[in-house]
Amino acid sequence: MIGYGYRISEVEKEISSRGLTNIKMINAMNRRVTLHEVSTSHIAYVSLVEKEVFNKVLPGKIIDYMCVGKPIVGDVDGRAKKMLSEAKCGLVAESRNVDEICQHILTMAADPALREELGENGHRYAKQHFQWSKNIKGLINVMEASG
Repeated sequence: MIGYGYRISEVEKEISSRGLTNIKMINAMNRRVTLHEVSTSHIAYVSLVEKEVFNKVLPGKIIDYMCVGKPIVGDVDGRAKKMLSEAKCGLVAESRNVDEICQHILTMAADPALREELGENGHRYAKQHFQWSKNIKGLINVMEASG
């Protein structure tokens, strides 16, 4: 797990108390190093707080996960949920409860072919929709047309 936050010590204590040796906590770091770490993982996880304002956003980490070809377990709604579904690159917890999130993680953990398929779908989607060289041309066209 890569991250930080005011509850990080609680997460670390929980991992330790349960003897979970397959989970490694890594402090937040620069983007290049973070992307490298993510690329070595089997499954990527994204969550957003259940507030209306977050239904309109698309976290950059989702795009990062897709760019490095990782399957995603999502605890999200709104725009993020829609894109994960459209890209067919992950499993989203419809109920947003811990049991469903865990089940999605276990499903992916047990099925390397599913992880591979979802990861490839995400990578392909990101390449089609999020390449700067393609997007800048569209932006220039819009600016020229309105000028």
